[in-house]
Amino acid sequence: MSQSRLGTVLVGGGSGFIGTSLTAQLRKRGYDVMIVSRKPGPYRMTWSELSQSGLPKNTTAVVGLSGQNVLDPLRRWTPGFRQNVWASRVNSTRSLAEVISAAPVKPNVFVSISGVGFYEPSETAEYNEESAGGEADYMGRLCTAWEEAARGVEDAGVSGVLNGVAPQPVTNGEFSAALAGALHRPGVIPLPAAAVRLAFGETRARMMVEGQRVLPRRPLQLGFQYRYPDIESACREVARLRYTPVKPY
Repeated sequence: MSQSRLGTVLVGGGSGFIGTSLTAQLRKRGYDVMIVSRKPGPYRMTWSELSQSGLPKNTTAVVGLSGQNVLDPLRRWTPGFRQNVWASRVNSTRSLAEVISAAPVKPNVFVSISGVGFYEPSETAEYNEESAGGEADYMGRLCTAWEEAARGVEDAGVSGVLNGVAPQPVTNGEFSAALAGALHRPGVIPLPAAAVRLAFGETRARMMVEGQRVLPRRPLQLGFQYRYPDIESACREVARLRYTPVKPY
């Protein structure tokens, strides 16, 4: 791997949906990127290699994105699958925190994702970073453990939780209508809640048919500027990217 003057960003779970996009953007901006994955390959290292060797040289940032797809329609909501969902998030995040703590030269930042599932689904409540949560159901407990695994390493500047959501929350129906409009296609026909529960089980169905109105109070207080603050502008960008080919690295 070349040594970028900007340094290396280590991305745990960088081969997923968010990780692929993040990796492309980081490389476009001049960073080296090392992905931590279960499978070895170019610009990759396995989790066991990370534990044995520690952070790559010149690592300036670490990002944790690992996690088994909770809504995989081909996987039943069995105890074994729930264990995999849990371990793929909590254990991988703990591994990143441990190698950072052991590194003689610390990265400038450690970012670990969680989920709005931390907050209890509600049709009326509004949540921000100071709202209580984390105990209502399986997803809440998972998010609590997930965040605790990362708390061993906190930046001296901006630390704690940031709700990485847009400032204008929308319902699934509003999202579907905006996406259909941006793609110039008919809207998606609603799927009955009973069918969703039958296909995915009660826990996962709750994520899909219920929701939380979560607001980004801290990012706004810190002056973060949203490029796409509303669903319409975000969907227009999605439609534009849909027709823009992405070259593999």
